Amino acid sequence: MLQPVTTAVTLRNLLNHTNGLGNLFASPARMRLFGIQNPAEALKEMLRYTKTTYQGPLDHEPESAWSYSTGCDTAGLLLEAITRQSFEDYLQAHICRPLNLKSTSFIPPPGLPDSIASRTVVGDSTSEWQMVDYPMSRNPEMHSGGTGLYSTAEELSLILVEVLNDGGRLFEHAETAGLLFESQLTPAARRDLGAFMQHSLATSPDIAKAWETAEPEFGLGYLVNAKDIVETGRKAGTGSWGGMSGTTAWIDRKTGVACALFAQTYPDDALTYAQHVIEKQVYECLSGGE
Repeated sequence: MLQPVTTAVTLRNLLNHTNGLGNLFASPARMRLFGIQNPAEALKEMLRYTKTTYQGPLDHEPESAWSYSTGCDTAGLLLEAITRQSFEDYLQAHICRPLNLKSTSFIPPPGLPDSIASRTVVGDSTSEWQMVDYPMSRNPEMHSGGTGLYSTAEELSLILVEVLNDGGRLFEHAETAGLLFESQLTPAARRDLGAFMQHSLATSPDIAKAWETAEPEFGLGYLVNAKDIVETGRKAGTGSWGGMSGTTAWIDRKTGVACALFAQTYPDDALTYAQHVIEKQVYECLSGGE
């Protein structure tokens, strides 16, 4: 049953996933609403969906719940409307040029797609790697705040290090960087996030338990652990996130370390476990272990 919302969606709601703009992959009801039959089709229709999702109903009242959303993508559209320039132009002026990034863009230069690592999955009945047809465009119909950015491992790492150091070349005020790592959730939304994490890690019970103990929160863009993750060494207040191609990154400001792990396969139990083990080894090395 549909009903009018009583609370406006804010930029904060867009960045912490409390906006109600559900993601296709997490909402079969939204797939039906937009006439999409399966997740594979949803992937190919993601940009079209993102441009129109705010015209449809919300999954819940803004601020009242947490649900993985197209909030970051919609925030990119909002930025374009406010600044009257493309997200690409804004990205180049305010991030890429200050950090001297030459290979980061929504519009790939000629020849770049040939050097991109293709996405893969492991077959259901074999251990063979299978290629995944992931649509790439030299002229995407939108520059999305949540997907579609081309870059390199080195340049992504430079961005992480800049944020680790409070983003002096990116933010006018150092406190702005802190908002990425500070909880922005109501108690109800926090419970929703915890349930989402447990569902996502259901087949990795040890890691799911570690995250339950760490008490997941969400800042303005980052998943944040409110308590230390004892199993690996990650400190409380660390911001992290990952992507559909298996890349994950975290910024631990208490330890003074930013790490990115690059993969090219849809995250599964094996990759999740490998990332967990590598993270533990990183902290062991930092503490003087071998």
